[in-house]
Amino acid sequence: MKGKPSAIPPTKHAKLPGKLVIVGFGSVGQGVLPLLLRHLRVKRSDILIITSDQRGAREAARFGVKFMANPLDQGNYRAVLEPLLGRGDFLLNVSVNVASVNLIELCQKRGALYLDTCIEPWAGGYVDRRLSPSQRSNYALRETALAIRDKYPQGPTAVLTHGANPGLVSHFVKRALLDIARDLACLAVERVQRRAGPARGVVGLHAAMLGARHPRARYESVIDRLQEPDAAPRQD
Repeated sequence: MKGKPSAIPPTKHAKLPGKLVIVGFGSVGQGVLPLLLRHLRVKRSDILIITSDQRGAREAARFGVKFMANPLDQGNYRAVLEPLLGRGDFLLNVSVNVASVNLIELCQKRGALYLDTCIEPWAGGYVDRRLSPSQRSNYALRETALAIRDKYPQGPTAVLTHGANPGLVSHFVKRALLDIARDLACLAVERVQRRAGPARGVVGLHAAMLGARHPRARYESVIDRLQEPDAAPRQD
């Protein structure tokens, strides 16, 4: 009788040079914590979760990670986070109602890396009637965040709105394009693999929810377009 197959050890993709501070610990935070422990070389003692209430405390304790229930707001976020962040540390923001732009700028000043899943204002920012509708939009938040890039041109990396879509789906799309290029042998794979700068002929992809109507016909129409060598960019 054959024994049970040995478990494949998880792949460690990177090592964090410093501490990991997680802001927010709802469904996303609780879901991603075991993945971080599985695929990053990081000590559990170097991870701290800061969130608004006690939800998730039992999950954090189960993984041996420090947990702090301390709601962040515009008046206290600097006092709470500044002592926790230094050069080489990483702030993972999976919260709501905590202003992404303020956390990004704090990380730039402290030399800490930053990633979030959604760009957010402080609580009430979307319905603040003192601001015009355009000032309350995601576009305005994006433009404010981009201005930080110009303010700190040599600052540490900050990755914004890297959640499900955009984010996870972006990696799926890249993998799919590489697979299609390999299978069709008609695309320059190296162009997809290297970082693309401003260039002519770059086709943008819009990933969105599609209905169930004729999914295979839709897929085949995209494949047909990819096989056309001189096809003009189109919103397929």
